[in-house]
Amino acid sequence: MLTQLLFALLIFFLPSNLAYHLTNSQFSILNFQLDNAVVDGTLVDYLIPKFYLTDIFIIGILALELWKNKFKFFTFNFTLITFFSVTLVTSLLTLHPISALWFWFKLVEMALFIFWLRSHLKLYAALPLAVIWQSLLALAQWFKQSSIIGYWFLGEPVFNLSTPGIAKTNFLGILKVLPYGTTPHPNVLAGFLAISLAIIWFSSSSLRHPTATISKYIASILGLVTLFLTQSLSAWVALGLITILIGLKTWSSTIKAKLLILLLFLGLFTSRYSLDADSLYRRHQLNLAAINMWAANPLFGVGLNQFTVHLPHYAEVSASTRFLQPVHNIYLLLLSETGLIGFIIVSITFIK
Repeated sequence: MLTQLLFALLIFFLPSNLAYHLTNSQFSILNFQLDNAVVDGTLVDYLIPKFYLTDIFIIGILALELWKNKFKFFTFNFTLITFFSVTLVTSLLTLHPISALWFWFKLVEMALFIFWLRSHLKLYAALPLAVIWQSLLALAQWFKQSSIIGYWFLGEPVFNLSTPGIAKTNFLGILKVLPYGTTPHPNVLAGFLAISLAIIWFSSSSLRHPTATISKYIASILGLVTLFLTQSLSAWVALGLITILIGLKTWSSTIKAKLLILLLFLGLFTSRYSLDADSLYRRHQLNLAAINMWAANPLFGVGLNQFTVHLPHYAEVSASTRFLQPVHNIYLLLLSETGLIGFIIVSITFIK
């Protein structure tokens, strides 16, 4: 019962960006200084160790599983053990070892949770409720054009139209701030909505209770409207592809499926103006930097969570402010940070 409650809370708070940022005092025994999260005079958020609200629920679930079942859900995986062994050693040798090690522990946490999830996956009413909550907050942000409550309320970013680096769009000739919800970026909110809506639409028995059915329809309407406002082209494409590949095969009513596909492509079409030439060029620059980074460190890469540390040596990304972000391509990020060895090991794991 407690495990189910923790899992339901995890689903509901999954988009929350609320985190405790560990600072010098917590790492004094390891001689960690906040300067270690600074790259050429710029503080990089990716390098600061953070303990998220959702970590509490995941660690709670894993602790209960260890206490009750001694991790019986875990199956020995040689390739994963090899990956974590190699990346642990390389993390100790990076320029920012604390950041790399913290990221390594996060990967271990996620790997154990995924093993647990494979044998315990159940959907609760918390998922559509999470979509409804995030959508309502995002809609309020859209109309107010600023944050509503602030960071200490589940990690909502503090912003307005004049905030440097905030995501904006030209909406019907008016400059607008895109909605964030409690996520760190509109694209993250869009990704959460797209995946959540797909799960809600194509779930089997776990969301068919009358109350869950009502919340599912409300979540679908609000989620689609909010997804449109995020102007995330990739999220629309992902949701459209999922609907095409799964929807037509699983729904008995093809008319219902075709109508939804039509709505998705209308959303995709009306989102086309979000294609920003500057954004595409920045992504191209990051891709080239990732390739060059890997070419210089072909076997083991530059180390976990170290892309932003090495980025200034490989590219000066064009932006109005200092641009220090990871490459927006998971494959290139994996290749540049873990090298060919890490990339092959992870590929073998997924192929299996």
